[in-house]
Amino acid sequence: MQGVYAGLFRMKARRYHLYHEPNHIPIRCDLPTVTTIHDLSVIVHPQWHPVDRVRWYEREFAAGARQTRRFIAPSEFTKREMVERLNVPAEIIDVTYQAPRAAFGPRAVEQVRQTLAKLNLPERFFLYVGTLEPRKNVPGLLDAYAALPPGLRHESPLVVVGAWGWKQDALREKLAERSLSSHVRLMGFIADEELACLYAACTAFVWPTLYEGFGNPPLEAMACGAPAVVSNVASLPEVVGAAGILLDPHDPPAWTEAMRRLAEDPAWRETHTRTSREQAARFSWERCVRETVACYRAAMDIPPTPN
Repeated sequence: MQGVYAGLFRMKARRYHLYHEPNHIPIRCDLPTVTTIHDLSVIVHPQWHPVDRVRWYEREFAAGARQTRRFIAPSEFTKREMVERLNVPAEIIDVTYQAPRAAFGPRAVEQVRQTLAKLNLPERFFLYVGTLEPRKNVPGLLDAYAALPPGLRHESPLVVVGAWGWKQDALREKLAERSLSSHVRLMGFIADEELACLYAACTAFVWPTLYEGFGNPPLEAMACGAPAVVSNVASLPEVVGAAGILLDPHDPPAWTEAMRRLAEDPAWRETHTRTSREQAARFSWERCVRETVACYRAAMDIPPTPN
């Protein structure tokens, strides 16, 4: 089936002038190709990924990179990794930052209240958003949360939004080991409108990931005014800037202390709410589009448009 799909793609591609592959590995064709590399986690940390995905990269990634005239990276971090690990010339990699989706921004108090009531959530809670998979380090987050005072955990559950991914035996064991079922709410998938309300309402957004090429959830959380406690690794300092609380993902006590202070110090939390919105406003889809079009023009050897 994959071969049939590739054949149809190549046949239809004849009427176009450029091919942009937005997900790492382009289909073989003769068009000038732009490829977006979101991160190199499958190459750098294959142990975090399903075996079939790793095998796909082993078969196809190198040839796809050779086909590509220009690359788009979502962060300077990813660009550096591409230069250092793949020997891709820096001058053919364009860094194009993404932005919060339109659904994510400040929410009316009544809309937030109705959403919390619908989802049976209290006014105070900590929030994690993302697929449950190894690099997200959710077991580390559970360790940090479990160390909070019992009274604080009772009034401020940890709300986990996202689907179960792969290789999550360690997380399931951690949930059982810590006996946190009464304080950890596994919500699964939640639509954007409701998720925006959770971002706006949470005491803090907590994201102890071990590796990211960009980091959409922190940016979307900050656009809604959430104080963001985020790992100090990979691309995340670029995304959250000085507005975020950047911590070592391997230091659970530091995460515990940040969560405790955000829950108990309203003034500190309000400061981070304000700076979060200011930081998120620095990212725009208009700029992303301009930079992407400039990349297309460069791939086709068309001079850049004058400013």
